[in-house]
Amino acid sequence: MKYKTLNSRSVILFDIDHFKYINDNFGHAVGDKVIIAIGKMLQRQAKKHHLYFRWGGEEFLVVLPKTNKQALLSYAETLRAAVEEMPLLKDRKVTISLGVSEQKQQEHIHQTIYRADMALYQAKQLGRNKSHYL
Repeated sequence: MKYKTLNSRSVILFDIDHFKYINDNFGHAVGDKVIIAIGKMLQRQAKKHHLYFRWGGEEFLVVLPKTNKQALLSYAETLRAAVEEMPLLKDRKVTISLGVSEQKQQEHIHQTIYRADMALYQAKQLGRNKSHYL
């Protein structure tokens, strides 16, 4: 609840590219293992003041202290590359698309997450397996 009122947060919202394909072709048990593995990777990558959540389905949300755009995109790229390098499926890489946003002065955190969601949508429109800042 305290993060709803703070005005100094950045967020990264990401989801697993083509997750329906994974479930349909490898089974839901494999899809669950992919989600669990990515969650564990987040635990390893997260810094002390980062919060991470499974946002729904195959989406994840990372809330971190306000970070400048370049450092935020760099961290998002670290997450993207870490997932791509994980051996999660036989003969197929798993990738993620990420939306990145900084909370504006006096902005509710839900608005920041909404912008990150729009940035995520744009990352997918630009070809997936990339980060986009909005």
